[in-house]
Amino acid sequence: MRPENISELAAYPNVREFVRGHLAMQFGDVRAMLRLPLQREEIENGCNFAAASWLCNLISGISVVLFDRKGRHPSTRRRDRGERFCNLLSAAYYPWQSGEDLGQKSTALYQIVRNPFSHCLAILQPGDVPFYCRKTVEGMCQEEINALDVAYDGGGTLPPALEMVNGAWNLQVPFFYAAVLEMLRRLVCDVQQMQQAEACFARGELMD
Repeated sequence: MRPENISELAAYPNVREFVRGHLAMQFGDVRAMLRLPLQREEIENGCNFAAASWLCNLISGISVVLFDRKGRHPSTRRRDRGERFCNLLSAAYYPWQSGEDLGQKSTALYQIVRNPFSHCLAILQPGDVPFYCRKTVEGMCQEEINALDVAYDGGGTLPPALEMVNGAWNLQVPFFYAAVLEMLRRLVCDVQQMQQAEACFARGELMD
């Protein structure tokens, strides 16, 4: 379900305000990109890289704002962002399929998607495994995107978002969107995690 509709947020008013007022619109940006390309409107770009990059940004942001919060007092030293990114993906929230190597795939998402997309125009180093972002040839309709929002509700599932195909990583952006959304939902359902985040938010500490 969409972030603003996660019922468990009601128990954490400060976190709920943040999710509804700030985080939900960022997931909405990805939904908008899933509508592309629109050939009939002469919008030929699909925003494949942009959508994948922003989803990695969301994982990174959630890892420092809502996950494993320790608070910044008495120490104000920020913990390693890359480690937090991978720790969140390796925890029990992202809907990995049975048999997926979550350590390998978490590292791949950080080293081949998150970092190159953020820092060097998605250019990989010699020897890196090739990487492709896949979306639908024509943009998704609103009904298809709405189905992604609820794909994991009631125990549903989708194919893995990231797979190795013919020696290259293939990221299916629509499935990645649904998986990151489900990751957030499961994290919000973790009482201990949310109590820690709520206590930090109440003190005005919005990130570690």
